[in-house]
Amino acid sequence: MFITRQRRGLTPTIKRELRRRSAIEPMIRHMKADGRRGRNHLFGAVRHNLRMILNCLRLFVA
Repeated sequence: MFITRQRRGLTPTIKRELRRRSAIEPMIRHMKADGRRGRNHLFGAVRHNLRMILNCLRLFVA
């Protein structure tokens, strides 16, 4: 486990990976906020009903 601002024991490879991770995480956070990808809209009974309908349609198509 590496803590931010930890200097001892960081190899160049670990430093590179930490910089890469720091660059990617804000992008993922913005994508979740902009596209509302963090929320599951089909949760509960709606999801169950939709899954049943899709399964029935799949039987007719196959």
